[in-house]
Amino acid sequence: MSHERKGHHKTESKEQHRRHEKNDDDDAKQLSQQAQHILKDRRGHKESKDETSAVEKFLPGIKISGKDKVKPVSAVTKPDDQKEEPKAKDIEKKLAVKGQCEVPAVEKSEDTKDSSKPTDQVKEEVPKTAESLSKKYGVKVSVNSDGKYECSINTSGKDVALGIFEKSPEGLDSVDKALTTRLNDKKSAMEREFKLKFETAATSPEYGNRAREPRLDELDALDSALRKSRASLSSSDALRILFIDELREFEPSMQTQGAANRIVVFGPPRGAVTSEQRSDGEKQAGLLNSVEDDFLHEFGHVAENTASAADYSKFGWRRLENDNWAKVTTDDKLYIWNERKNANCESPAGWVEVDGKGNFVHPDSLEGLITNSQMMEKALVKPSSDYFYTRRDDFAEGVARYRQSPESRAKLAREAPELSKYVQEFDKKELAEKLGVGEGDKPLYKRNEKFVIVRDESVAEKPMLTKVKDALTPYFIYIPPLLYRY
Repeated sequence: MSHERKGHHKTESKEQHRRHEKNDDDDAKQLSQQAQHILKDRRGHKESKDETSAVEKFLPGIKISGKDKVKPVSAVTKPDDQKEEPKAKDIEKKLAVKGQCEVPAVEKSEDTKDSSKPTDQVKEEVPKTAESLSKKYGVKVSVNSDGKYECSINTSGKDVALGIFEKSPEGLDSVDKALTTRLNDKKSAMEREFKLKFETAATSPEYGNRAREPRLDELDALDSALRKSRASLSSSDALRILFIDELREFEPSMQTQGAANRIVVFGPPRGAVTSEQRSDGEKQAGLLNSVEDDFLHEFGHVAENTASAADYSKFGWRRLENDNWAKVTTDDKLYIWNERKNANCESPAGWVEVDGKGNFVHPDSLEGLITNSQMMEKALVKPSSDYFYTRRDDFAEGVARYRQSPESRAKLAREAPELSKYVQEFDKKELAEKLGVGEGDKPLYKRNEKFVIVRDESVAEKPMLTKVKDALTPYFIYIPPLLYRY
């Protein structure tokens, strides 16, 4: 998701986080699909710790399949993104000439077809073992002291027993059946409570047969994020959730598709799934480093799709004459994320200066390019993390940090006070506008000590006739006070 954390540089793909008024006002228009993919591997930026992955604790021995190879989960905490950021002075600044970096079109063989396109290839059936069922459902299936299969899940900080089964092929069948039932019941309950729709291959033909069932731990992560973000959901349209079988080249790990009112999760989890599965150090530091945290980020985008767009100028962005947006620095200069290629046909990671019209200050070279770390230091309004390549992700990161935990909220207030103040205002306004107000126009809902949205019992509902008056006020229909005072 976005995406300091995991493989998400969070929601950017060409499918865009739309604003209500027009789709062509998207940050995705400013970043190419390939450039966005470079930004997607979020978990493992500054927010990662050199500690054992939480996944290893809850799913010992499980290996995570990457794009090109299989890595042990302990390697997840040290991705390539953690390598030292290249210094701007070491980057080739000369621009590529027109046509220099074009790749000749060649007919692809069967084994080199574009992996980003849908496929109808039949999926191979995985042999049923304790390990494969653990990975399939996000649980732990092990042999207990009595020589039987014991199934449990740990997404809340403690083991929850799911059943004991005979250690036999038939016992594994029983485990599979019991977990399938539990999964389906959980999905149905969530669809009813939160107005969701879990997508299938039939409802998402653009992905071929790549749709998969979510894991139980993924559903727990989604459920927790929803309880902190229910005000962000649309009151009329069901939010569609699609889980994809694997993460392919140029795909994010999670993506909000505004026009489709859908969140897509690409590939199985590669680290902590719920916030509780983070390490103690990550929790104390208020780090965003789980699938649940990525969902919180995505709901920041969903909030803009179902309400009003954020006021980006309040946290350091300026709209250019060409309708793009730029991050403002302390010396009042404007920067956008670089997409141009240099003479080595590379798109160096960093920020380049533009003027108020959106023109490059250095149109013929990459002179003046600064690294992401330098941009964090120069920014007039500090971002909440190193994932702020677009204004919308700058905002969504703040939303995720504000809603995750007391520690993450404190980190937001400490490191990005202006953004923290704005997100707090946005959140309170959203609770009131989307979930309603009671007597004294006070919000009917609040966040409890765990930041879950709950009914504020101290605020009374407005009388019915008062509600009618409020509803009719925009239409200038007068109701005498005598009728609505009771």
